[in-house]
Amino acid sequence: MKINKLTILIIIFISKSIFAVIPESIIFNDILVGETSEKIVTITNKGDLDLIVYHIYQTGRNDNQFSINGDTTFTLKNGYSKEIVVRFNPIQLGTKYSHLIIENNDPERDSTIIDLIGMIKPLVVNTMNDSTFIAGDSIIFQYNARSENSSDQLNYTLLNGHPDATIDNTGIFRWNNTIAGSFTFVVSIADNHGNIVNDTTDLVGLYWGDTSLDYQYINEEDASLVMDHTSDIIELTGNSLIIADVSNDSLVNAFDASYILRYFHGLIDEFPSENSGLYKKNLTSGKVEWNIANSPINSEKIRIPIYVKENPKNIYALELKINYNQSEIQINNIISTLPDDWQISSNKKDDHIIIVMAGITPLDESKIIVLDGLSNTSSGSIDATYLINSNPVSSMKTLSFNKTPIQFKLNQNYPNPFNSSTTISYVLEKDSQVKLEIFNLLGQNIRTLVNTKNSKGFHNVYWDGLNNNGKQLSTGNYIYKISSGSFIKSKKMTLIK
Repeated sequence: MKINKLTILIIIFISKSIFAVIPESIIFNDILVGETSEKIVTITNKGDLDLIVYHIYQTGRNDNQFSINGDTTFTLKNGYSKEIVVRFNPIQLGTKYSHLIIENNDPERDSTIIDLIGMIKPLVVNTMNDSTFIAGDSIIFQYNARSENSSDQLNYTLLNGHPDATIDNTGIFRWNNTIAGSFTFVVSIADNHGNIVNDTTDLVGLYWGDTSLDYQYINEEDASLVMDHTSDIIELTGNSLIIADVSNDSLVNAFDASYILRYFHGLIDEFPSENSGLYKKNLTSGKVEWNIANSPINSEKIRIPIYVKENPKNIYALELKINYNQSEIQINNIISTLPDDWQISSNKKDDHIIIVMAGITPLDESKIIVLDGLSNTSSGSIDATYLINSNPVSSMKTLSFNKTPIQFKLNQNYPNPFNSSTTISYVLEKDSQVKLEIFNLLGQNIRTLVNTKNSKGFHNVYWDGLNNNGKQLSTGNYIYKISSGSFIKSKKMTLIK
């Protein structure tokens, strides 16, 4: 290959190092004296030849307040970059200036100057944090502001908030006799040169027991929210959860609901959360039992009464967790026999029921609730735990049953009327072939639920309201029919959409 003079000239002309830097200037904004702020300078070689950085240094009247962290001499291959850290650490008030000089072998930018400017925040103010408080508390906060000029007179002004709140000329914010509600306070701090800082703070005042957070005096709705929280129907969070613990025992349960009810009805005028001695006075006694002798489980229907016994004293709240196997027991209703001034909340889960009770008068020895339902098998058991007020959890004796079906029977579906799904139960006195069908009022078969041999005993069949083609049926009355040998029985049920 022949290389002529023109080729050599083109190679010499194109091949060179090209210096590029980002940014071209650096400004440090609103830095406090004594603090350190950092910025990054990126140097890149955009040429073909090596870029050689001979030296990086500062010059300027405030160069002692700027510094460089990183190599000040290096070589970059084409396409490579290197970062340099520039720090600003002001030691006195006022705007500071300096220059960063980068000497390199790019003939067009062999000595690049980057301006460095450090701007000190002229007016420094500590801010009041957003917070919550209990209505009636006093709030005091000291603003500590300083100006660029120490001789400046600072002016404090309360622009927004509550008319009972004040701020004096030394920066002390004070609000006595606070009330419940959500308030936004704006405090303005100004110096003699027109520098102004506005501090905005959100303060939320709460009443003990105001779980609804309506910032009004508490009522029975607040107690109901605590009851539903305890039975896992809802979950109280945030401020609602904090102020619900009026019993001051670090728990939120039915005992708190009872205090709220008693406060609303004027039986107490303060909570243990306001006076811790109240909680210690509520010593309790008593026991929760089901009356096994009066719990008929000798057929498919069951009614289990639950009592408070053994000289009950100061019982204002009860929580029950009843554990059972749905294949054995079906609890359909909880019948309350509580005093009229008591509330009850219940929540049925897959394998247990939570029952929460609270009232304004203490319970005597009495029946409190009755569990009403069906037994689905020839044997089974129920057990439960209970909590009186905020005492430790106790266990109830296990309730067992063992029975034998005595005759064929088709029970009424439950629930009825129903929306979208229901359960049909039946009893077989012996092993037999069973066919369970659903008909419309024209006598047409729309769904066959069972067509097989079943063992003797109690059976539950779930129907989802669909026909044999998997389509949802419309509102109306339907007939379900069981056939098992000579035993044929039908009942009517109602679907409501």
